[in-house]
Amino acid sequence: MCIIVDANVISRVLLRPLDPDFAPVNARLFAASGRITKLVYGGKKLREEYHRVRSVVGIISQLDRLGRIRIVPDGEIDAEEKSLIEGGDCESDDEHILAVARIAHVRVLVSHDQELHSDFKNHKFLSSPRGRVYQNADHTHVLGLCDTT
Repeated sequence: MCIIVDANVISRVLLRPLDPDFAPVNARLFAASGRITKLVYGGKKLREEYHRVRSVVGIISQLDRLGRIRIVPDGEIDAEEKSLIEGGDCESDDEHILAVARIAHVRVLVSHDQELHSDFKNHKFLSSPRGRVYQNADHTHVLGLCDTT
């Protein structure tokens, strides 16, 4: 399975393999075998957020070569994001993240954004199963939901 990484932590996840909070996520993304996780992204807004951090772009390319990236077509994400914005029910301003989760059926989010956590775990937006959030190494068990071995 896969994870979505919010832009607020993407550099810590990808660029700091020894980060105390995100080392388990980094290890699964770059694992040679065993417990492997893929990063999912798509949509104009999330792509732009990732590309603002220049050093992240190269790492994303490396993950893509390793087969650890799943890109969802922008058009699908952008349409779903628009629908969520028009609904006006989100606490956060991260409808684009919810759109990726809904379209790609991803239920694990890596983030430090508390309002997004609330939306991501809300059954109105994600159900069957509900979304789960990874914030730090205490949440490593959540990564077990996204193994692709």
